Amino acid sequence: MIIACIQPKIHQSINRCYSEIEQILKILTDKVANIDIICLPERWVPLLNDISQNIQKERGENYSFIKNLAGEYHINIISGAIWEKRENSRKPRITSYFINEKGEEVGRQHKIHLYSYEQGQFEPGKELNLFSFNEYFFAILICF
Repeated sequence: MIIACIQPKIHQSINRCYSEIEQILKILTDKVANIDIICLPERWVPLLNDISQNIQKERGENYSFIKNLAGEYHINIISGAIWEKRENSRKPRITSYFINEKGEEVGRQHKIHLYSYEQGQFEPGKELNLFSFNEYFFAILICF
């Protein structure tokens, strides 16, 4: 299995972050054949001073960007962290999604171990999910 971990520069503009990730993906897929999974880091979008401005609705803008990218480039992507507000939860969650090469959600993992300010702001995940890809099994651990 070939996994490509990318580390994009974090710009103040989310659209510049999106462009940077797409540019890295284009270069990577042109130069390396048969990449099975692209993995983004936990922090891949700007962190605004007002924490509430970083939180999106469940399966919102960042999710849609990753989902569309996976489908367009026909590659599996682990999204990195997305801060989301759930309707059935009193606090938002930090979530990473596994999206397949068709742009379909395979599953998601909520961050389990929250640190410092996250403990008061977010709801921790309660279980570690296992995902399968071909004959492999893996988990997504979200760690800053």
